Amino acid sequence: MKPGMFVHDFNCSWFTHPFMTNQLMIDNREMVDKVISHGIKELFIDTARGIDLGGETPPAKTGNPAKTVSRRKDETVVAEMPEEIATPGAPAIILDTFEENLARIKQRGIADEIPQALKVRERAQKLLENVFADIRSGKAIDIGPTHEVAEEMVKSAYRNSAAMACVAKLSDVGDGLLSHSINVCSLMVAFCRQVEMDAETTVEVATGALLHDVGMIKIDRNALENPDKMTPGEFQELKKHVVYSKEILSAVPGISSIALQVAELHHERYDGSGYPYGFKGDDIPQVAQMLCIVDIYDALTSKKVQKSGIKMTQGLKMLFEVASRGMLNPALVQTFIRCIGLYPIGTVVRLSNDKAGVVIRQNPESLLKPVVRIMYDLKKDCYIRPRDIDFATLPEGRENDKIVASMPSTKWNVDLIGYIH
Repeated sequence: MKPGMFVHDFNCSWFTHPFMTNQLMIDNREMVDKVISHGIKELFIDTARGIDLGGETPPAKTGNPAKTVSRRKDETVVAEMPEEIATPGAPAIILDTFEENLARIKQRGIADEIPQALKVRERAQKLLENVFADIRSGKAIDIGPTHEVAEEMVKSAYRNSAAMACVAKLSDVGDGLLSHSINVCSLMVAFCRQVEMDAETTVEVATGALLHDVGMIKIDRNALENPDKMTPGEFQELKKHVVYSKEILSAVPGISSIALQVAELHHERYDGSGYPYGFKGDDIPQVAQMLCIVDIYDALTSKKVQKSGIKMTQGLKMLFEVASRGMLNPALVQTFIRCIGLYPIGTVVRLSNDKAGVVIRQNPESLLKPVVRIMYDLKKDCYIRPRDIDFATLPEGRENDKIVASMPSTKWNVDLIGYIH
């Protein structure tokens, strides 16, 4: 590769290459280095629109157009090697599947992924501000930008499944509806990874999660801001927001049936007590069951939805209790808890030695023994130099150091994301 070449196809999924489009001019050496650093081994160039191998100017067009790459519906990419292009009739090489391409995405530690997750969250905020403004003014919604943000969220989850969920619970975009929508989407992409949902479906679920509450725009703002004082009549009006969401989104060209299911059915309950249709059990699509769990969890733990919010660990306990009463799918609730951990990343915990710290990593084999970054001495009432304790691998003599309780993060006038990062 060299500057001046025009890429016709990166020969990989959009998760693998670092650009927003599959076709573009390579303008500088930095772009070449980006391609190489993302592990791309080969790609197709268009010599009619850019330079050829060893050439400095595009060759003149001939009367024989380049052979078109053929694709079958059940193949992710079908490519022809240079030798095969020169040998008509040679068999095509079937490259790795979409999922196999995704498996090659380089994993990152959460500290490395959080800055990117914050950028994606900021982009999601600006997107939803524009979407809600368009709905209020009666303009049509363009699904393209929402789909792009959903793709970026899913990419982040493939680099580190915990980063978006962590950022969701420790950052605040200032508007309750915006914050809730982004939080739910962030948690859903991590949940989808946990249940091993394929990437394309995950993107559609994330798109629906971002837009799942657009119908709230048609609900009286005063009722939304005072949920604990809502009258029965106001609650009946509130329940119409899923119908409004369906009406708004059904008119959007290109929106998928999966995204519509997420928006329309996320208030159905496993025992049939939900709305708008009272569906029960597996009559509710799994993606809607999943979003119902995430929606409730964020409502419980968000200070913008509940006036103060409760601790993340308490929110998980309440989810488990609701599932035990049959309102939620118990198997999916357990999977969600495994996804974010009994002590979710970002949880502030108190130790038996009167120190406090923030959970920075999970131990999947032992959810009760996370990695904690100690930062505060509760006896001396002062911050201390941070140090990490992995409770799954405590050395001999340290067995009595235990997590005894979680603490509300609102008590700490400190940037917890900064401690994790």
